[in-house]
Amino acid sequence: MNKSIPPQNIKQNKQQAPIAAVIQLNTQDDVAENIKRIAYWVKRAKEQGAALAVLPENCIYMPKVQGQAKLIAEALGAGHVQSELAGIAKENKLWLIVGAFPTWDAAAGSVKDSTKGSPKDSHKAFQTSLVYNESGKLVAHYHKRHLFDVTLPSGGSDSSQHNSHNNHSSQPKAESYRESDAFLRGQYNQYVDTPIGRIGLTICYDLRFPEQYRALTEQGCALFSIPAAFTHATGAAHWEVLMRARAIENQCYVLASAQTGTHPSGRQTWGHSMIINPWGEVLAVLADGEGVICATIDLPALTRLRAQFPVLTHRQ
Repeated sequence: MNKSIPPQNIKQNKQQAPIAAVIQLNTQDDVAENIKRIAYWVKRAKEQGAALAVLPENCIYMPKVQGQAKLIAEALGAGHVQSELAGIAKENKLWLIVGAFPTWDAAAGSVKDSTKGSPKDSHKAFQTSLVYNESGKLVAHYHKRHLFDVTLPSGGSDSSQHNSHNNHSSQPKAESYRESDAFLRGQYNQYVDTPIGRIGLTICYDLRFPEQYRALTEQGCALFSIPAAFTHATGAAHWEVLMRARAIENQCYVLASAQTGTHPSGRQTWGHSMIINPWGEVLAVLADGEGVICATIDLPALTRLRAQFPVLTHRQ
């Protein structure tokens, strides 16, 4: 296989190189308060000159009982939460990527109330990344493709749906992660053209599937957004190495926004939000605590890298 990379991924205004922001949150189970925190940090991102900001997975709600995140789901493109998010983007005049929010999307086979004759699992929601432009218009969305369904012997995952099975033996407590109990699997990759370049939209566990990122690169992406809620265990082991691998092998920027700290269910997330350049260098990182990090996106430099080190055209 020898595929050239489309030229649209290297277009950029001849003005000053744009700034991207990644926001790290410690989301709790109070939706209104979480929205206030988002508004606060998006404003801080704008003050630092960001043209676009990325929020983490589950940025609106982390429930006390894992598996109940879909209780706040709204129809895609409608509802109070999405209206608030659109307003935040519009007020700050920047592009906003909402990491993941549960939505019903009838066009994709998801409806709030299943009825007799409805397709199997049609009552499940999608875990959806939403993209708003600087006018607050919803311009793109992506339904998470890879859902985390495993049982781990002693904790650690990349998932938002978690149930612990207690036993009275001396064996380590098993943790069961079943996102598919609440969510439907998305069927398509998605990218969006933004002021900072073409961004491939992905969510959390997608990170472990490199073929998705290569497909997005072949569609002309210069950046990937990777909002996540990695737990502490898997984050410590795999988070940075996977992020840098996706950047290096595709010669793309990575915008990785993360959850951090302890959440209402007791789950602990890894944090370490970061921005990585196409050479695999970490340009900015926030280890723990809420906050915002920023970096300049230099697409002309990306163009030079791909010309000087044309690994993407050498595939067989």
